Amino acid sequence: MSKLLLQSVSRTIGNRTLFRDLSLHLEPGDKLALAGRNGSGKSTLLRIISGEDSPDSGKVEIDPPGLGVAHCVQDISARDLEMSLLNWVLEALPSWSDLWSRWQRAQQNDDRETLTRLAEEQAALESSYGYHPESRARSILQGLGFEETAQEAPLRLQSGGWRERAKLAQALVRGSDVLLLDEPTNHLDLEALDWLERYVAAFSGIVVFVAHERYFLDRIANRLLYIGENSRPLLYRGNYSSFLQWREETAKTNQRRREKLEQQIRHKQQFVDRFRAKASKASLAQSRLKQIGALEEEKAKLQEPPDPESLSFSWKAPKRSGDIVLSATGLQFGFDPKNPLWPALSFTLHRGQKVGLLGRNGCGKSTLLKLIRGELSPTRGETHLGSGVKPAYFAQHMTDLLREEGTVLGEMRRMCEDRRTEEEMRFALGMFLLGEDFWDSRIASLSGGERTRLLLAWVFISGGNFLILDEPTNNLDLESRQSLVQAIRDFPGTVLTVAHDRYLLQEGVSELWMLRSDGLHSVSGDVAALSLREKEGGEQQKQSADTGKKDRDRERKRREADHRNAVHRELQPRRQRYAELEKELEQLLQELAETESRLSDPQTYTHSSQDVNRLNRAYSRLQEQSEALMNEMQELEDAISRLQNGELVTGGS
Repeated sequence: MSKLLLQSVSRTIGNRTLFRDLSLHLEPGDKLALAGRNGSGKSTLLRIISGEDSPDSGKVEIDPPGLGVAHCVQDISARDLEMSLLNWVLEALPSWSDLWSRWQRAQQNDDRETLTRLAEEQAALESSYGYHPESRARSILQGLGFEETAQEAPLRLQSGGWRERAKLAQALVRGSDVLLLDEPTNHLDLEALDWLERYVAAFSGIVVFVAHERYFLDRIANRLLYIGENSRPLLYRGNYSSFLQWREETAKTNQRRREKLEQQIRHKQQFVDRFRAKASKASLAQSRLKQIGALEEEKAKLQEPPDPESLSFSWKAPKRSGDIVLSATGLQFGFDPKNPLWPALSFTLHRGQKVGLLGRNGCGKSTLLKLIRGELSPTRGETHLGSGVKPAYFAQHMTDLLREEGTVLGEMRRMCEDRRTEEEMRFALGMFLLGEDFWDSRIASLSGGERTRLLLAWVFISGGNFLILDEPTNNLDLESRQSLVQAIRDFPGTVLTVAHDRYLLQEGVSELWMLRSDGLHSVSGDVAALSLREKEGGEQQKQSADTGKKDRDRERKRREADHRNAVHRELQPRRQRYAELEKELEQLLQELAETESRLSDPQTYTHSSQDVNRLNRAYSRLQEQSEALMNEMQELEDAISRLQNGELVTGGS
């Protein structure tokens, strides 16, 4: 069985350690997602696994040594750009592109002898790399959205986003045993995302990937490596959503445990404070101090699990617009006026609507937003903004508006033009994870994702009551996308956004519109089910689910009430018993002190030896009784603490 092993791998860049002593053991069927903030080292780790980069210490082993590793290329050369897309993708297979070129020449020249020889060479390659690689390459390219004409055309004719898809196609065509994917969902529409999910899910080898599309993460990953700020990556068995749930539950468990430890520490400290001055109890007090030290150490070890940065913030409500925010009548557009992108569109957007605009790449979604904004003029028809509507627009090309020499906070001030307070600007930056550490950073030093977040913060705080967002999740990591979803959900105005991030479309907007060649259509249901063609049931099923949820909620509340009553029944007698023992202990300690005083008095030994022996026996008995009482009180303290934390205590104290 093939294996991928990482043994004590460490990597430092500058003064920052990305990860230390990282060890992994992956086998076919393992699909490992790398998670963590931008800059945490996810892409660096992929390059180390692929052999493109080297660790500072440790090693990567692939067993057997000849196991193929597929990783997207970083750059496309000038020579590559002149090749047809299909031939460039086939270059991923050793010697295959050359074979294919020679085959095409032999066919053109009707060279039968060469064709026979090439057929033998083809058989040998197919034995190593699978049958019909050309058909397989065409199938992968088609799945990623490339039309047949584009497959035969030079790669240079493809735009930047489509070239990224071509890189992904080349990696998939390799058909290797280890597949490394760095943000493969970027630039994919819902249809291509659907295809890629099914392809990677069916891949029988090892997959290690970085993805910022939440649904892709959840459906593909069965293991997750979270690379945090402490340089000690955390390996979790499960997908991203289950990791988030585990993290939340772990945080709650740790908090309860910390509270319990603090309670025990207080009880023991009270004992120490009460009896440390009494010579007879000095040793017992010292013992309790040692116990307190051990509890403090245990408490210090209860660190919070890794938690992506987040910030709660309520937007200042913009000025209220009229009920109708946007209306379009008979709207058409075509770069060739005789061939419009869609038939005449007529639609109305009302105040408070939050709409996600869907459609295949190239269907004209961004074009429609530009028509609404006035960047383009329609071929026919018109759009009209309603009364009191103030639009605010975001598109990727707007990052060019930022001045390279400016700072984050300085550019925010410039773009806001004194229409927002300093506090509002800083809160907005914090919402998009550009906290105080970023405020004085030069724009020139920011990554693409950080520039996007700066512009999004400005758009949301600009005072616009109609936000028009064109692919706002591009270049954003998971935490930033979550902030964007929260910002859209909480925004008190109207939103129209083009996005391919299914989590945003499911959780951030309330309506979905589909733009197709036959017009604009409202679609309903779960966007994930829509994209994967897995929608099941109807309104009756939904009502049944709602009824079942209400029944479960009632049953849960009943169980919680029963549990609280049971805890109360167990807690009261223990508190009463503890109070009784405290009184008994005070009495015993008083007697013990008096007996100890008599034993330390020289006059005592002028009496008969029998009296002295009786006094010594009484002292020993009092010590045993007080120690037994304190042990029982300790058990009661533990039981009371557990009950106060909601745990039932059965049997014992």
